[in-house]
Amino acid sequence: MRWITKPKLKMADQLVEGTPWPSGVFFDAKLNIMYVVTIHGQKTVVQYGDFIVQEPDGTHHYPCKPEIWLAGHESLEDCTCDFNGEGIHTHHRSCTHFGGF
Repeated sequence: MRWITKPKLKMADQLVEGTPWPSGVFFDAKLNIMYVVTIHGQKTVVQYGDFIVQEPDGTHHYPCKPEIWLAGHESLEDCTCDFNGEGIHTHHRSCTHFGGF
């Protein structure tokens, strides 16, 4: 069986040196590492440049390398389109953000 991902809004911020850390990033002074806690309760090391993606529960996060994130996602920073209460893009069939599906 084949599947396609529904266009759904994802919250993510890039971890950039010299700027405030995105939500969900912690520092372990003993190990001298930055990390996020995944939905599975695992501490996962993050590095500058990683995108920090919020899980649907709003509490947990996971890292994604920039080359992976940017290959499959497009910023909606200046988007004026509508999203329903679940973050699903309601005009995706005609919107250039999603290639006009």
